[in-house]
Amino acid sequence: MIPPNRLVVAMLILMGLVLVLVGCEIGLGGANSITCDSDFSRLLPPDWKIVSQSKLENGNPTELCCVVFYRTDVPKNGWSKPPIGGVVIRVDHDRPKDIHTYPLTLPDGLYLGENQLFVRTEDVLSGLEENVPPVTLTKEFVVEDKIGDLVIEASIFSEQDIQTSEDNPYKSHGWFIGDGGITVERDRVTVRVRQRTTRSQLADRFVYTPRDNKTYYQVNTTKLIPPAVTDWTSLSMPEDPAASEYPEKVVLAFYERVADSNKLQGLMIPEAFKAFVERDPVFGCLADRTGALVKGIDYTQASSVPSHTENDNRVITGTVIVMSTCVINGRPSDKEMKLAWPVQWEKDKDKWELLKPTVKP
Repeated sequence: MIPPNRLVVAMLILMGLVLVLVGCEIGLGGANSITCDSDFSRLLPPDWKIVSQSKLENGNPTELCCVVFYRTDVPKNGWSKPPIGGVVIRVDHDRPKDIHTYPLTLPDGLYLGENQLFVRTEDVLSGLEENVPPVTLTKEFVVEDKIGDLVIEASIFSEQDIQTSEDNPYKSHGWFIGDGGITVERDRVTVRVRQRTTRSQLADRFVYTPRDNKTYYQVNTTKLIPPAVTDWTSLSMPEDPAASEYPEKVVLAFYERVADSNKLQGLMIPEAFKAFVERDPVFGCLADRTGALVKGIDYTQASSVPSHTENDNRVITGTVIVMSTCVINGRPSDKEMKLAWPVQWEKDKDKWELLKPTVKP
């Protein structure tokens, strides 16, 4: 349990109130001597353990802003990944003895991560106005929680204009979590969530586009907007999907490459490829080559290739059933289609091939 005096300090920060301290009184020295390598521990409650601190590169040469990440609820033993929160510590150059601590708050008190946090400044929301010259600020920054190179949690913030130093200028514009990886780009966030019961590292993919290019939250709430696109993908698609042990990867590759028939020839037997190019009715809107989204895969009727050292079979056959929708004029169609894809693997070729599919009701 947090003692009452510490609880008061913690609540002040989490509620977005500003702690204004005089640099010389807390042993930091004057504002001109403070860097993002300074010891900021006395600005935080004593049971918050700083894990990293770095400069926030927002393009403003007159302001020093440091992002400090810290762990809370740190146990003496047991679970080694307690939650990580963050604050921005900013030196006020108009009042050079003042230091302001602003929390990076997420909806419902969510924390920023629990592994290794990094911050990067980037214009990821085109609808937010930038400051006019001569000072050009990058107002948005992204906090990413990583395991190795994999981003599994991402939060988007922006720096707002404030009337007084007591207002928190840092506003949340979106929070995402996905154990299959997250990519934050300009006006687009892609989240992948593992389907842990699948054998071929399949994942649900959610693509978000911001409302008015300003925020990923719904109007007057802190709930995420619905994704613009949802489909299935593989987290580890090889350069040559036909060489995979798993036939569903070859089928999935067909849908991912359907807009470019040149990339399909190596996945299909010649008769099936010819039928596709000649727009056989079985392919429906897929033959328009405008793109497709996979909505579901059933590979229970198709075994994987056994270890090559143990495999004596000359031919392995099976069926992969796929539910999909076409992309028309850049938007997913409301109409779904289900195809049953015969697949075959021959030891002499050492790869999977797709046969002509049939329509499933």
